[in-house]
Amino acid sequence: MKWVKMLKDWPATVRKHPDLVKERIRKGIPDSLRADVWWALTGAAQKQAAAPDLYRKLLSTPIAPEDDLQIRKDLPREYQNHIMYRSPVSGSRHIFSKGQMSLYNVLHAYSLYNPKVGYVQGQASIAGLCLMYLPEEQSFWMMERLLDGPYRLKGLYEHSMPLAHHFVGVFDRLLRHFSPSLSKHLDVECVLPTSYAFRWLTMRFAEFPKPLVVRIFDIFLHQGMKIVYRVALYLMLSREARLMAMGMEDIMMELQQLPQDPAMWRADEVISGALDVKLTGALIDKCAAAYESEQAMRHMKQRKGK
Repeated sequence: MKWVKMLKDWPATVRKHPDLVKERIRKGIPDSLRADVWWALTGAAQKQAAAPDLYRKLLSTPIAPEDDLQIRKDLPREYQNHIMYRSPVSGSRHIFSKGQMSLYNVLHAYSLYNPKVGYVQGQASIAGLCLMYLPEEQSFWMMERLLDGPYRLKGLYEHSMPLAHHFVGVFDRLLRHFSPSLSKHLDVECVLPTSYAFRWLTMRFAEFPKPLVVRIFDIFLHQGMKIVYRVALYLMLSREARLMAMGMEDIMMELQQLPQDPAMWRADEVISGALDVKLTGALIDKCAAAYESEQAMRHMKQRKGK
């Protein structure tokens, strides 16, 4: 079945041919159809249809001056190597590109849509990726589905970033499961997962090559965080012997420079290696429960200490 036929009645395709959909998405969505498939996967069309004028209303509403200033500061930092987000420069005067202004609009609108979260820097990574394929308004609604809808990523941007710490805590336990020796070596060398995997696990995609980023995002939209954990585990396990022979400084340099490794451009190889990691939903749930239990015990001890 061709992609165009699959998209004509997407709900029926997903219902009748789940294994086919899974296989096709894992192999990579054709770039020319990626916008349509992403839009279908997130279910953003229904949210947009329920509030067709909301995006324009949000754009016409001023935002807090501190949010406006922070967004403008952050625009040049996202996807610096992508032509859409390169800033034209006229003499000493900084000018925003058309892509940057679209990114500003989406972030402006979302900061008003969910004032409890407001604007947080990491949001630009997700919004910027959506805008590479979708118009402004659709990008806003897709971002809304990612943060407030079924993907529930807003916890990455709430105060103290609880979801970010959850993801890192789960990954730490997964790595200990798959490679106790590497985990022990990292402990001895005082290399914490927060020092290298935090950005990998919190959708800060801009550092990695776009061909890999969109392949990860394709599968994430269909299957959730499992692919993100798998990629992070693959990046570590495929370098296990190398990392085991290093001290702290060399480990940190290796992992911090990993997004620029030429191997990251071989998206098929990375995705294939990640999917070969024998990770199950049950193991993720077990690690998540262990992390949440540990956090609950820690908070209880803190309250008793007071």
